[in-house]
Formats: sequence, C-alpha cells, structure tokens
Amino acid sequence: MNPTLDAVFRCPEDNVQQRNSYADNSHGYYRYSYAMNNMYSSSTKLPAARFDGMFTGKYNSIRKPSEKVLFVCEDEKTLDDGAFAPNATAFKNGTTCDLVASRHEIRKRKGSDLHYNPNQGNEDAKGNVGFCDGHAEFFSRKDAIRAKYSGNPVPDPVGF
Repeated sequence: MNPTLDAVFRCPEDNVQQRNSYADNSHGYYRYSYAMNNMYSSSTKLPAARFDGMFTGKYNSIRKPSEKVLFVCEDEKTLDDGAFAPNATAFKNGTTCDLVASRHEIRKRKGSDLHYNPNQGNEDAKGNVGFCDGHAEFFSRKDAIRAKYSGNPVPDPVGF
C-alpha cells in the first residue's frame, strides 16, 4: 500500500471495507474510489462506436465534451476495477451495474439498493463526476449512465 496514492486516488469518505470485492478476491480488488468511463478509455479497441460518433482515442473526437462523463467517484458496492461501464438497460432492469457513489448526498442515500427502484428513490441519488472538458459536477447516477452523457452506443431503454 502507498498512503500517498491512497490520499490522492481514494475519496476520504470511501468505505473500502464495505466493498464487495474487499473480502472476495474472485473478481479482483481495486484500491481507489475513482473509475474512468470505458467508452473514453484507451483500453477500448479503437476506433470505437459511441452514442455521438466514433472515438479515435483523441479528445477532439469527443463531441460536446462538457456533457460527457469521463471519471466517476464510484459506489463502494459496485467498484471492483478502475473502469466505469455505464449500462442504462441493466439499471432499469434491476441488475447490478456500475453506479456513481451517493456517499456525499446530504440525504445520505448510501446505495443500499443498487438497482432501479422507484420506491426507494435511488435513481435520483447524486455523486461526483468529472467531464471530458475538465469540469466536475455533483451529478445524478441515472444521468451518468444515460447514453447522452456516458457515450454508450446502446440507446437508453424506453422511458428511461
């Protein structure tokens, strides 16, 4: 462990021990709090189709970079690597998917239910995200996985 790296790349409120991957090494353990949107990472086979066109590996191929999520502070219960894989269909269907952390939300929605559940209001939980143009916002986890903001080439489900 490197305390300096932990101080830079881990949210001070991240509860590492609460992560699913902390005690289960079958799928890896990721030490940090932040994940990069895999629609804009160099690990993607290039060129890659996105919601708004092709990603060539260069930032100038990103249309409207002020609307595209690049980094997220990911929820402890979904963070198992450094990749944020936005999936609106999985969210709507109630299957596990990567989510923006809600640990800074005043109403303290801790993501106890990780899925779309209108009875718990979890879809409106907000967390910190960084955009391709360099600015950051307190952004809804549902919006962070919408095709418009995530770049996912799969259209959002009807009614999402």
